[in-house]
Amino acid sequence: MAPATVAGADGGIAGYFRVRSQGSSVATEVRAGVATFMVMAYIMPFTWSITNGIGAGFITHVVVKLVVGKRRQVHWMLYLTSLAFVVYFCVPLIETLGR
Repeated sequence: MAPATVAGADGGIAGYFRVRSQGSSVATEVRAGVATFMVMAYIMPFTWSITNGIGAGFITHVVVKLVVGKRRQVHWMLYLTSLAFVVYFCVPLIETLGR
């Protein structure tokens, strides 16, 4: 059994990591982890491109925020950058279809 100072008043994962004392929640951390997982475990190893990984992370972050209804938490420049990455990813596809 963990001491109360380790587990915190909340107990469980939130108490162990002291998530609430940092001004966050377990749900927020899980949502942030989705974008990180996409970049680290999927995009970068399979594409061998840091640019693709960063772009996918930006796009995933924006999509996750939109899906959970927190669109106001995303800065307008991140929307603009994500849109630029969408164009960056779509241009080769469009060029291939045009041939």
